[in-house]
Amino acid sequence: MNPSNEELARQRAAVVAQREELSRTIQVLADKVDVPARAREAAASARFRLASVGRRYLRPELALGAVAAVATAVSIVAFARYRRTRG
Repeated sequence: MNPSNEELARQRAAVVAQREELSRTIQVLADKVDVPARAREAAASARFRLASVGRRYLRPELALGAVAAVATAVSIVAFARYRRTRG
């Protein structure tokens, strides 16, 4: 009782399909246990979310004001240190 050519072809196709499904399953499992890759993906996602929030809420005049405030604070500290050393 030899199987016919059609039966062999169906069995081979079933084996190929099972191999492909097993390959996909193994890849999913490997992705789940790859902690460094998952950490990189989480960091990239966080950077993207932060960038999109920044573009939505950050106005140029606020950024310029913040830079001016920091520059003023640095100048005041530098001048105070200069005066303290010069007596």
